[in-house]
Amino acid sequence: MKLVTVARYYAVALGLGTVGYLFLAGMVRADNAFLIPDLIISGLLIMSAFLPPAYEVRGMILAYGMAAGVFTTAAFSALTRGDLGVVTVAAAAGSLVVAALLVTRQKAACAVH
Repeated sequence: MKLVTVARYYAVALGLGTVGYLFLAGMVRADNAFLIPDLIISGLLIMSAFLPPAYEVRGMILAYGMAAGVFTTAAFSALTRGDLGVVTVAAAAGSLVVAALLVTRQKAACAVH
């Protein structure tokens, strides 16, 4: 399976999973500092998965890069409260890895042309 296809599926899963978590865990409330960033990255991840081929890689690099930043910040926020936040760390690492792979793929495609 192609990297871009895997990245698309993962973007949808991560975006929907984040939104689902917000609702199931009761995190949709005014005192949640991560509510708006989580909703923004979820929307970006899901939308980037449906971009046309000419924009798909660049859109997913942006979405995954922002997701890595939000999830990394959330993971360290949890760590300062004494919670390891394993799922958040995994989401941050996964986002960073996919973004890096997509950047590498884009550079390789540019080198060919």
